[in-house]
Amino acid sequence: MMASPASTAAYLMNSSSWDDEAETYLRTVLHRPNNLDRGSVPCAWPTSIFEVSWVISTLASAGVPIGKSETSAFCDLLQERLRVQRGVLGFSPGTLSDADDTARGLKTLYYLGQTESVDGLIEAFESKDNFITYLGERNPSFSANCNVLILLLLREDRAQHLAQIVKATRFLTNEVFRGSVNEKWVTTIPLLEEIPMVSLHVLMRILRTQQNDGSWGGVCEVTAYGVLALSSIVRLPCVQQLERGKIIAALALGKSFLHANRREWGKGHYLWIEKVTYKSDLLSEAYCLSAALAPLPSTVQPEQATSSGCTDFLIPDKLLLGMRKSGSLLAHTPLLSDIDPYALRACEIQASFAMRALQRQPLDIFPRTGKGKEKYLFIIPLALLVCAELNGHSVSLSVLYEMMVLSILNFHADAYMEEVVEGHFEGNLDTIRKIIEEIFANENPNVQNGVDSVSQDSGGPKVTHRNYEQSTTTNGESYDSQDKPPSLKDVRNVLYRFVTHILHHPAILSSPEGLRTRLASDLQTFLLAHTTQAEDNHRLSSQRQPKQQNGIHVQINGKEPSGATPYVQFREPGRTFYHWVRSTSADHTSCPFSFIFFNCLLHASSPRKLQAHGGILSSARAAYLAEDTCRHLASLCRMYNDLGSVKRDAEEASLNSVNFPEFFSRAGKAVDPSIQRGYAKAELLWIADYERRGLDVAMGLLEEELGCSELAGALRLFINVTDLYGQIYVLEDVGIRTR
Repeated sequence: MMASPASTAAYLMNSSSWDDEAETYLRTVLHRPNNLDRGSVPCAWPTSIFEVSWVISTLASAGVPIGKSETSAFCDLLQERLRVQRGVLGFSPGTLSDADDTARGLKTLYYLGQTESVDGLIEAFESKDNFITYLGERNPSFSANCNVLILLLLREDRAQHLAQIVKATRFLTNEVFRGSVNEKWVTTIPLLEEIPMVSLHVLMRILRTQQNDGSWGGVCEVTAYGVLALSSIVRLPCVQQLERGKIIAALALGKSFLHANRREWGKGHYLWIEKVTYKSDLLSEAYCLSAALAPLPSTVQPEQATSSGCTDFLIPDKLLLGMRKSGSLLAHTPLLSDIDPYALRACEIQASFAMRALQRQPLDIFPRTGKGKEKYLFIIPLALLVCAELNGHSVSLSVLYEMMVLSILNFHADAYMEEVVEGHFEGNLDTIRKIIEEIFANENPNVQNGVDSVSQDSGGPKVTHRNYEQSTTTNGESYDSQDKPPSLKDVRNVLYRFVTHILHHPAILSSPEGLRTRLASDLQTFLLAHTTQAEDNHRLSSQRQPKQQNGIHVQINGKEPSGATPYVQFREPGRTFYHWVRSTSADHTSCPFSFIFFNCLLHASSPRKLQAHGGILSSARAAYLAEDTCRHLASLCRMYNDLGSVKRDAEEASLNSVNFPEFFSRAGKAVDPSIQRGYAKAELLWIADYERRGLDVAMGLLEEELGCSELAGALRLFINVTDLYGQIYVLEDVGIRTR
């Protein structure tokens, strides 16, 4: 029965009449040649097509010569079965055909000098988005699509099958990009960027998991897979932009382990999956032999690396130089001071491709604004990827990419609120508040599956889940000095686009109601905090006018600090620094709503088992600790931001932590103006360190309460990225100048 001993035995036990043929099959299986397992039975038998095609194609791809007599016998076997089964193969003659064995069989024939048509393979197994393994398959197979893609790329007539090549490639890269989870949304970036990002992700994972003895898991068969994978990856154009010494060293160590354990090659492990996991001593030895014969690449980069027609998969020198400058900046932060330089270089290349993808697919929700170089475009993708590497990649590349998009939008939102709203509507900030409140009043956080969540007469652009993509673009208008000043209607439309883009993201729509409600609330608080900040900035600006007698100008030895704009004490702030930094200031950073957005992404990209856990809303304790953790983080981030932007904030009359009265007195006396700036920064840094201690305690308790290492690791990633942004600001101001 289908070459399955288990199925045959089940049939025979329940048959109304004895079947001699089935009994003979079972006895043959029990007494098969080379049955070294003392009477045990395999999950399938015989597997002649499977063993021949997989072993020969593996050895031939490593350059192992196949004798003429063997070649003739193998070709006859495979070609006969292809003729009988109309261009497809199963794991043995007469069994159900599948894409894996068909692709491997055709690949074997190609290596043996016989090119057979792939029409049968394509006709039988091509589906809408990928190649299925066999008819009736529930979940698509990663390995089957790998085998099909390798076969199509190997053939001389590959140009005739570009559509199938792109389809298989897109499926495979998406699987890795999404972390092999069927997410409720699909992040699609161009293959020119996705392929290198995925390849570098796989490379770093392989290198990261190699043990000190050169093996992977201490197993020869697994080590062979690692060596063969590195041998292929090292030839990719994007990898050749890395220094290859580390890869070569890993290959040499892996091969050394194999040679030192030659007797173990023929001992397969239960790594293969059919109805149950199974092993194959024959395949184990074939893979080990192929890996042992894999050549070590030269440490000298070949000249044709950049002229082989694959330049689209290379990062231009200028872009890579800019990313490496950002990498050098990140390496000076406390968080990344001990990072492996090679891992940082790999992340720089990966981030360059991510940046290129972001530039290819811009979200023009906000009109162009800001002045000067946009350093954050380099910092954002690199910070996320480096922290993910540091954290062992606890989330998928797709989640990281979505957070890159959100982080860029947050930068644009900050710049828009500061330049346009604050700059043009000083006397209408109450009206801006009402606009924000109306937008959210018309939003229904329970929107599901394309149902409008916006009132039809709300006056803004209509946005639904179905036209989500169209809703996130504008004509890219700019508010330069020559342009017509923005109107309240303009502001409403821009903020409406921003809010609906966030709340109508497919991952948000598939999240629990509690998370969606929290996100809407925190997003509204974020925008309202900007209006409060704008009011504070206007008050501060009026207090720093030269005619103001009570403005305290910073002087050193009777002179202004070189290149510095005087900053003043914020008089009558209406609340303490503690209250401000925990409320308006923290909300203004976008950290709180981004934290909830991130948790929505985690929920949407997690297996059902983790979704059932409940995440940060799984209990009252978890919810409280999560919010407290985020509040510490947001306050810490704002303080670090202010430490790095004292000069810019003074020039732009933006309220900074050091403007609060608490930083202008000590022991009941005014601080000497000659040491004012240094004193204020030292005090703020101490308070930031205090917030860090609170953050560590809260996060430690949250980890205990969640009891889920996967979720805790992901939250640690968010904390590290946010913390890293703050540490960067201490070293260098990377914000957007708005005035």
